[in-house]
Amino acid sequence: MTATPSPLSQRLWSRITDAADAPFWIGRDARRSYAVLASQVRRITGCLQTQNVQPGDRVMILARDDWTGFSTWLGCLLNGAVPILPATDAGIDRLRGIAARAEPVLIVASPDRPGLPYGTTAQVLPDADIDTPGAQADPSLILPESNLAYVLFTSGSTGAPKGVMITHAHLNAQLQTVARVFQVTPKARIFNGLVLSHTDGLIQGPMLAAFAGARLIRPPAFAVNRLNADLDWLAEEGATHMVAAPALLDLIDRFATREDCFARPGAVGILSSAATLRPALWDRIEARFGVPVLNEYGMTETVAVTHFAGSLPEAGARHSIGRPVDCEARIAGDGPVGELQVRGATVFAGYMGDPERTRAAFDGDWLRTGDLARKTDAGDYHLLGRRDTAINVGGFLIHPEEIDEAVMAFAGITEAQTVGLDDPVHGAVPVTAFVADSPVPQAELMAHCRARLELRKMPRRVVQVTGIPRTASNKPDLPALRILLTQAEAKAPPGPDNGDLDARILAIAAQVFGVALDDLTLAGTPDTVPGWDSYAHTTLMLEVEAAFGIRIGTADILNVQSLRDLRDIVAKAVGTGAPGDIARLERIRPGKAAGTLIALPAIGGRSEYVRRFLRTLDRGPAVHAMSLESDHIDPDDPDTVPAAARRCAAVIARDDLSEPLILMGPSFGGFLAYETAAALADTGHRIGAVILFDTAIPWRYRKARRLHALAYAARRVRHSLRPQGQDDQIAFVPGFGELDLADFPEAQRDKVRRSFLAIGRYKPSRAHLPMLIFAADNRWQGRIPVEDNLGWGHFNTGPMTMIRLGEGHTSAIKDPATARAAAERINQFLGAIGAVS
Repeated sequence: MTATPSPLSQRLWSRITDAADAPFWIGRDARRSYAVLASQVRRITGCLQTQNVQPGDRVMILARDDWTGFSTWLGCLLNGAVPILPATDAGIDRLRGIAARAEPVLIVASPDRPGLPYGTTAQVLPDADIDTPGAQADPSLILPESNLAYVLFTSGSTGAPKGVMITHAHLNAQLQTVARVFQVTPKARIFNGLVLSHTDGLIQGPMLAAFAGARLIRPPAFAVNRLNADLDWLAEEGATHMVAAPALLDLIDRFATREDCFARPGAVGILSSAATLRPALWDRIEARFGVPVLNEYGMTETVAVTHFAGSLPEAGARHSIGRPVDCEARIAGDGPVGELQVRGATVFAGYMGDPERTRAAFDGDWLRTGDLARKTDAGDYHLLGRRDTAINVGGFLIHPEEIDEAVMAFAGITEAQTVGLDDPVHGAVPVTAFVADSPVPQAELMAHCRARLELRKMPRRVVQVTGIPRTASNKPDLPALRILLTQAEAKAPPGPDNGDLDARILAIAAQVFGVALDDLTLAGTPDTVPGWDSYAHTTLMLEVEAAFGIRIGTADILNVQSLRDLRDIVAKAVGTGAPGDIARLERIRPGKAAGTLIALPAIGGRSEYVRRFLRTLDRGPAVHAMSLESDHIDPDDPDTVPAAARRCAAVIARDDLSEPLILMGPSFGGFLAYETAAALADTGHRIGAVILFDTAIPWRYRKARRLHALAYAARRVRHSLRPQGQDDQIAFVPGFGELDLADFPEAQRDKVRRSFLAIGRYKPSRAHLPMLIFAADNRWQGRIPVEDNLGWGHFNTGPMTMIRLGEGHTSAIKDPATARAAAERINQFLGAIGAVS
């Protein structure tokens, strides 16, 4: 065998050794330098020599973690061996199929894998042996006669998986192109958390970083409830580049709480890979984060990418898949629409041990992508769909035959057919229809599939049917099956409505995750419940929202770490509250237009007449009512009203309600509404209006020169509201006049007393808010002049409208006639701001 050096391996080893102590791999658990990588490669070289692995020999790697997996993969490549890196959660049938096709001489296995029956005579080496000090040597940097760099197995049946053969020349050409177009230099910091068994995670992550002498920021396996923590970390590490699939970008767009992740100088942008990026999402990500988004198109068979689109040089037009770079593309056929085909220096050598599939993949020397596309006059390409049945799930191509094969292996199932159903986040998800001799428990079938399929290839649901729809030629009628399964999805019961909240949550979770109900408890977490991945997490939230008629806020979705957390969120949303909250937010009705109206309670914490008034408003914004635990009102604390309002604002903000927010309150609730709106505005929420009913700033506090009398007035209030005897219920409230506690139910009198004591010490915050102020004239007759917007002009600088309601009534909303007049004016206002459809 001729010892021909590999230009790619020589460049990589030179980069690694020259970088020395510069950071290479930045993980949550450890930071590793290029010197550490070089030392690891030398240990792996020693292990390969000990195991007598020769250039061209295949090595299958099933390591315990990404660092061990990649460093072993790279050590093999630099020594001329051909590494194979299957998914870490691949089932035994899949691994046996890969081993049979690749015929490895060595399997590097994690502690939970050594005893598996791989069906091969390969030596099995525990991956811990790589970390054991022993013989070390520089890698040979030999180019094997086959020129193969690695083999990446893509979707296919578990018995006959497709092994994509990539040569050193292919990989070298690809890395040069991506590094140039995506502007990756030694100063780059690449954030990439995609799985290493997928080309976008492996080649455009650690390999791209090592090729450029850059550093890789490598997060742990993605979880939606860690999303903001990952973005915080990305910002702290000063990431300049990010590689992500559109499904992840969609979750970032929905749940990210910060937008300055790339605020540091040197940020290049975000590379969207593996699937088509929707134009609207593309625009939102660029606008929110202030960096260019580069969309790429390619296949595992082209190493990673052939086309680029975006605002960087060499890329094609935004909102397309762009133009081919360093390769050629064409539309096969005579018309404007046809199959997209490519050829160039990165097109693979063929499928390992499968000449028939290799021949079918090519049209002459053009690679058939299987995608339908059109080309614009400007030279940009737009995808229109797939020619075959492959399902693109968030950037991963899944062949339904592989799922069908796993399902058919379950005893009693006679037929199975998987199709992709539309999904707003992942584009499509696999759902399997099956026919069986007798009823098959879904949990048992899903457990059976989990033992045979990688998690990302699991069907999201399995549905037992009486028969698979077929065409006249007796082939499966896939469009009809999609309709059938879509209807079955819509009819799927969300869980038993028996009043037991815990039981309903568990039943819904069991259905979403495809596990037995008896195997679930409220202590279940994503780490302990099979099938609880990021897709299932968002699906669970949607199912719970539908089952209980609630809206789960962004913050709550991200904070669900267990089923118990979800139970507590639902309990709060349906009115049972949550520990530590002084207020509860209850949805009265969903909205038909933009905005959310929130009614703050009057004295006593909860006012039924407020709820009655809400029903007189037009169908427009969503309507919520907030109830308050008045025990948290401290009459001796001057900050008690603003403090209570800040806690109310926290509850509102947590629910991620549609904006603009319209806050409304009568009397004491008006003060709460004003302060709550001020707190929300300070944190960036859009306030449509504050609507007050009979809520006046005490007269003696209206003039700035009298504000120094606050302490004196508080003492008077405290004294006047302390009854001297059982019949002494008349109290004088400064600025309000006489207050007859006998007007209130006996059970509420202490709450009324405490609330007015708090008002006596309350000084409103300065704010700039749009306000509607309603006043029933007779309420103030002989007590307070109805002028100056009831005193609010001394504190609020926003636009204010004063609306008087007469008719001899003393309340703006308790009386039906004045309530109707008030509702009419509010409806007009909501229509003006677009909150009424």
